[in-house]
Amino acid sequence: MRYTRPYLITAVKNKKGQAIFELLIFLPFLLFFFIIMVNVGNSINSSINQQKATRRYFLYTIKNNSFIPLRNSLDFFSDEGYQVAGLYSFGFREKADNGGEKSFAPCYKIPTFFNPSGDNGEDCDSPEPGEQSSKYIRVFNFFGVCGETYFLNGDYYSTYRNLPGRAGILNTDKSCTFGN
Repeated sequence: MRYTRPYLITAVKNKKGQAIFELLIFLPFLLFFFIIMVNVGNSINSSINQQKATRRYFLYTIKNNSFIPLRNSLDFFSDEGYQVAGLYSFGFREKADNGGEKSFAPCYKIPTFFNPSGDNGEDCDSPEPGEQSSKYIRVFNFFGVCGETYFLNGDYYSTYRNLPGRAGILNTDKSCTFGN
């Protein structure tokens, strides 16, 4: 008597087509991680380029002038009510709101497989208030240096050396600050 194996058992032992099945299962994950890698890489590259542009514009603006903040900035600080000024910096922004009070940074969306909370209404320009995580990478850059510390003396700013009664006094703990 001859014993034959059932067809089902021989089909399971046959491994033809297994590679295609594995490719179909893992291809979405590979594409997902590739997209994340590209988005994170783009945000890092953007940050590096923004830092270069901000630094170059800052150095072009001061034009080898070691007396910073510049006079027009000190006039602005005086109008805003600052009593002390010693920091001079620039920041990079993609755009601002109508009044110029709020700056928006370039952002890069991180894709997600699952969104258990649903669409929470967050977009690039408006993060969800109180959220500890975001699906966007926002790239902010600033560049600046600490200069001489100036104090408002009536209608104009003076250094410690030029203030009446403080000649020769150097206060190093007040450098690189703004104060009202």
